[in-house]
Amino acid sequence: MQTEKLKQALSILEDAKAQVSEILTDNESSAILLRVNAGMNSGITALSHAAGSANTAFATAIESKPITNFMGKKIGKSPVTVTEDQITPEEHEKNIYKGKVEKLYSEILRIESTDVLKNYTIPEDVLVLRGVAKRAGVKEFDGELNVSFVDAIKDAIIEKEKIKKAQQDALNIGTDPIPPAKEEKAEQRITRINEAKSFDEVTALVEGEDRKTVLDAAEKKIADFE
Repeated sequence: MQTEKLKQALSILEDAKAQVSEILTDNESSAILLRVNAGMNSGITALSHAAGSANTAFATAIESKPITNFMGKKIGKSPVTVTEDQITPEEHEKNIYKGKVEKLYSEILRIESTDVLKNYTIPEDVLVLRGVAKRAGVKEFDGELNVSFVDAIKDAIIEKEKIKKAQQDALNIGTDPIPPAKEEKAEQRITRINEAKSFDEVTALVEGEDRKTVLDAAEKKIADFE
């Protein structure tokens, strides 16, 4: 009984991987597709071993079938888009609030602290300002509203940006620009993928002639990084 459940779960994951691969076919999706498939391949490998089945994680011809049943319940397709009339008033208000927080977060460093206080006085705007403080990581985001409060928000944002830049710089140390590969033959790109030292180097080599074959090689290489 346990083996049958494992095989059922394996089948669902295989179908999901095939459908995701069919959806994310544009050039801009290569990096995210490889990351998603890497996770799915790990799951497929684990389930295959547990169920005593052949490992299909890196198979190149998995048939895509719609999933109509999950854990004994029938399921249908989810709506592709959500229209304005499908959003509840509460969700609509939340989205507006989040948008205001993001807008102020991106602009506050360019605004004088005294002007921020002048422009954010009514209760709704005060909530937005506190939301920015919370997003920036200010511990006392519900503290007294004064110039020091706004300055603390700015300091926190600046500190976050410094950390983010330091992390990015650390990733870039010792890395050389990846030579263009789109015009190369599939065999050349696969050879370079097999010699790649990083995830970013692999994804940069996917696009071009015979994308699917190269993508399969990329998935196998990424599995070696894990």
